Amino acid sequence: HNLGRNAAQAIQKAGYIRVSAEQRGDCVIIDVADNGPGIAAEARAHLFEPFAGTLKQGGTGLGLTIARELTLAHGGELQLVETDSHGTLFRIEIPARIANPGAQGKPAAMGQIIALKGR
Repeated sequence: HNLGRNAAQAIQKAGYIRVSAEQRGDCVIIDVADNGPGIAAEARAHLFEPFAGTLKQGGTGLGLTIARELTLAHGGELQLVETDSHGTLFRIEIPARIANPGAQGKPAAMGQIIALKGR
């Protein structure tokens, strides 16, 4: 939820957010990408630290910190894959057994969702 909200704030009135999920081996990869202005270089070093976010948009500055800690607690990883003036891509990688606990060894059903074109 936090990554989607951050992306929606980044694209402002025009742009796109792409959320995709796929299973790779025993992991599920979830990508959240937007075509906003990117994250400033000086902000990248402290991106996952508490209160490092932009409080001016009504947030608490804890969203990415909490999202990363929850992902780590489930044996996964949340990372900034790329960011530039053409957009940003965050990736969540978690064990498939966490993403689809009822599957009992069956592959999780994965797909792609395109959402939030502009606001």
